[in-house]
Amino acid sequence: MKDINSLKINQNAIIIDAIRIISTTRFRCLLVIGENDKFLGVLSEGDILRAISNGTNIYSSISNLYRKDFKYLTKKDNSKALNLFKQFGITLIPIVDKYLNIIEIFTLDEILEFIKFEDSE
Repeated sequence: MKDINSLKINQNAIIIDAIRIISTTRFRCLLVIGENDKFLGVLSEGDILRAISNGTNIYSSISNLYRKDFKYLTKKDNSKALNLFKQFGITLIPIVDKYLNIIEIFTLDEILEFIKFEDSE
């Protein structure tokens, strides 16, 4: 099981905090959470780079940067995950319950293993 908490960032955090967290993980995005650990969106390395290249200060809030139109699954499903990874070029997919609490994450590494396994059969 992956350490989901290491990928979480509060919606009120600043960009430099997001940069620090991303630089310590293998993933290129973070899970933005609000009150009561509710999942609000995803902040990617690309979102941060675009903001900085447009002149946003690294001490600005991430609140206007993260994507609220995120992709997610409600259960672990290799086929659906593969389609999302291919279609949107994302690096992880949160698996959430009906209240949008993060249960687990589906990583690109896992889907690559799934493809490798399927090809070997």
